Amino acid sequence: MSRHVFSSWSAVLLGAIMLSTSIAVVDNCFSDFNKIYEAERAVTNTNAQRTYIICPNKLYEVGFLDFNNNLRQRQRGGPPLPLRPNMKLQCGTDGARKNLCWITDGHLQVDGTAIRGLDDDRLDNVELVGFVFIGSVQHSTWIMKPGSVTFRDCEWREHTRSRGPIMLDYHDAYANNELVVIFENCLFRDNRYFGLGAQTALVVANSDQNRMIFRKTVFYNNDMLWNNTSGESRTHVVESLGPTQIEDSCFINNKVSSAAVAIYGNQLVSNLIHSTNTGGISCQFASVFETLQQYKSLKPKCVGGDSSLIGCAQLSDGPPPVDVNPVKHIVPFTTNALDYDEAFEVGSSVLEGGCNRVAGLTVDGPDAQNTDDKICLEFGGCHVSHSAAGEYLVYKFTHANDFAIDGNVLVDVMARIASPTEEKLFRLELMYNGQVEYSDTFASPGLGYKEYRTITWNNVPLRSEEYTHSIRIWFVNGNINFCSIGVNYVKEIWPTIPSSTLDPAPFPTLHPTTLVFAPTRKPPTGPTVGPTPDLDGSVIAVPPITWSALDYYQAFEKTPDTSLGGCNWRNDGVDAQPTTDTICRERDGSNCNIGWWEAEEYLTYRFTIPSNGAGDYDIRVRAASNRAGRHMKMELMRSNGSAVSSFETYDVPSSGFQSFEDLFWTSVNIQPGAYILKIYSKTGIPGFYSALYYTEGSIDNTPKRIRNCPYRKDTSIDANTVIDSVCKQATTEFAQHCTVSFTEPNETLIYAIENYTGKSSLKVTLRVASFRSRDLRIELFTANGSSTLASKTISTIGKQDWNVYDTITLWNSVNVGSAESLQMKVTFLNGQVNLCAFGIE
Repeated sequence: MSRHVFSSWSAVLLGAIMLSTSIAVVDNCFSDFNKIYEAERAVTNTNAQRTYIICPNKLYEVGFLDFNNNLRQRQRGGPPLPLRPNMKLQCGTDGARKNLCWITDGHLQVDGTAIRGLDDDRLDNVELVGFVFIGSVQHSTWIMKPGSVTFRDCEWREHTRSRGPIMLDYHDAYANNELVVIFENCLFRDNRYFGLGAQTALVVANSDQNRMIFRKTVFYNNDMLWNNTSGESRTHVVESLGPTQIEDSCFINNKVSSAAVAIYGNQLVSNLIHSTNTGGISCQFASVFETLQQYKSLKPKCVGGDSSLIGCAQLSDGPPPVDVNPVKHIVPFTTNALDYDEAFEVGSSVLEGGCNRVAGLTVDGPDAQNTDDKICLEFGGCHVSHSAAGEYLVYKFTHANDFAIDGNVLVDVMARIASPTEEKLFRLELMYNGQVEYSDTFASPGLGYKEYRTITWNNVPLRSEEYTHSIRIWFVNGNINFCSIGVNYVKEIWPTIPSSTLDPAPFPTLHPTTLVFAPTRKPPTGPTVGPTPDLDGSVIAVPPITWSALDYYQAFEKTPDTSLGGCNWRNDGVDAQPTTDTICRERDGSNCNIGWWEAEEYLTYRFTIPSNGAGDYDIRVRAASNRAGRHMKMELMRSNGSAVSSFETYDVPSSGFQSFEDLFWTSVNIQPGAYILKIYSKTGIPGFYSALYYTEGSIDNTPKRIRNCPYRKDTSIDANTVIDSVCKQATTEFAQHCTVSFTEPNETLIYAIENYTGKSSLKVTLRVASFRSRDLRIELFTANGSSTLASKTISTIGKQDWNVYDTITLWNSVNVGSAESLQMKVTFLNGQVNLCAFGIE
């Protein structure tokens, strides 16, 4: 594979968009909660029943609120689901949890209050069906109005930072009304008490005017003892000041300090209950405090549960088998590095950092200290620190099999890492039953102990038939700070959704904000496959598709610590600014464009062609520049990164940075499978590039692949990691900077250079180190090798040190004429020279 180097420009990419003359879209479900608010603003009579079908197979990320309860600007996430009278919200056409409407993050996920302007006095006849609520920060559901609300076939899980997942908070001075909330065939699993200041139960009814009814509901593996450091915090899973009814329900493996259910000054009606919980329990199932004296003395009336498991077994979509050891983490998850299941610590008798403590007591485990990284702080205030070579931590997790491919479930593993000003190696391993199934080695960013970066191990296969796996992180070199670990699904094949059966949306039928990506032939008949949740933030989609440029899956950015333009919420350094282009905004739904795009920077977008979708596709990109001679490249790859023999390079329009035009790659034949569309900037600022960008076929007289650089294993060129600060400024697509090393006499490297700017002269430099003075010969050719443009022999300085580099100017101005494609050949005449980078200006 050729590596190309390019000269200067600055381009703007707006949207990578696929389209065709035929468009097949499912347009009668809601994929944006904002559209529900828009539809409700047209409703003048709330006595009319309205049903909103939420698009299935999608992750809905809820945003965070400012002090005025408005969504924070320039942050990711939409509004919460609104509750209004006679409204039904359901996931997919049949309202089933298996349809995968996942609602995650945010201060508030379901709004039954007036704090954000919903001014209805009552909430009568409201239903929510088939949703999964994950990881809210304040409340998943907060209701402060009278009426009746029913949750059916819903799930609440992994609320580990929440003030209280469900808060029923209605009260008036006259006690004339009540709020009735019904949970039917619901599941509460793997939630956790956040600590002092949080509500002391998962479901709280905060006055005697809040009535709760649970039918066929399961509470499984909820930990209400976690971080419960106050002796006065009596934790439960259900706590009520109002009348409560519980039928045909299960309370299994929950950790509570008093009882699973606590009722204060009111009545509990229950039957066919199974309860097996752990902790400092005063009653196995329910504590009913009928008087103030009972509460003060912690001597309630105990209500028992049926010891039989029959009732639980009969519940549809119940908990995992009770004979399976529950694990802390269920994919998708991201957790603090200190939330490990197993650890090996060198010198465990000495705890450094002062942060790995529970209730003030030192834990005999990994060293830890306080963190101030904003992303790390989302998962806790401490991180693993003072690591030594050979130490490791293990994290057990389980997963669903809904999206298995050929017996495997694909996941991405993310570790957030920092290290001193040199790169350190660590290893990630996937294990089952204590045996390593897959592993890979990675380099830390080497930017300082407080400069964290998220390192991702992509497309790791889990055996779908196995319930539990583990991730082990080894510190190969030590001196690495580690604050969080996460595992997210990579979903590439999904259940089909028959578009013909979808109910129409209410007021009015709302179309997607953008279209496109369908075959240029007639679309196949049969079910349409919809988008699915992609937990790292992008959506793996199926034709037709439109992406805003900022919908990328991955990006290579030369300046990841700074982002120009003020339009990118992703905190990864990609530059973006507001756009004024009407077509971008109205047709493609893009309010921002990517700009300041440098040579070899790229963006990737994931999509899948279903089994009946083979055919010719058109790909459209909308782009602009203010100068001629700017180019971009579109490349099609398989989901594992392997090349598909399809790519095209295009001239970018040059009428101005906001004068966008469409570029078309037409009739691209794509067969069923999972793919990545990669968009490159092919010209940029004067370039300084890693020496590892050589083409294949280079000559190495001693093909041993010597030393520790883990890249370019497709060739036998020897390479070592490099610590020179200038070498580290070179453009590279790898996570670690390396230098070509252990060169022997007459070994040769060849580099492909694209001069799209049309400049007739270039400046060429090399960054080299040698122990003694050694000779190099450098030759410039046309791309086909038919004409030699220039050649030169130079000598290195030789500074008695392999790590002391110099930049040698080969030519200040070498004439290349009108040639756009060049080759540069470097011959190590005497060998014993390290080459880390070269510059083209």
